Amino acid sequence: MGQKFFDIKIKNILIDVNSDTWHANPLIYSENDTLKFPFKNIKAKIIWERDLSKKKLAESYGYSVYYIWENDIKDLNDDDIIKYLLNNI
Repeated sequence: MGQKFFDIKIKNILIDVNSDTWHANPLIYSENDTLKFPFKNIKAKIIWERDLSKKKLAESYGYSVYYIWENDIKDLNDDDIIKYLLNNI
């Protein structure tokens, strides 16, 4: 499975900030949509399965995993992002 990385780690909490494109935001993409990346094309469903596998692996080690979508925070200032985090974690 290789190494897995998360954007933020606070004690036993892991947070990933997901790009709407790189992680195929389900509010934008359907499972059969194909996303075009520099070195390959991949269906949204495959991206979601990989992300879920990564989450389950982290949870098996006792971590709580949270996701923040680019779409949810892209227009927020720093204070609003902190409020968003406190309300969603």
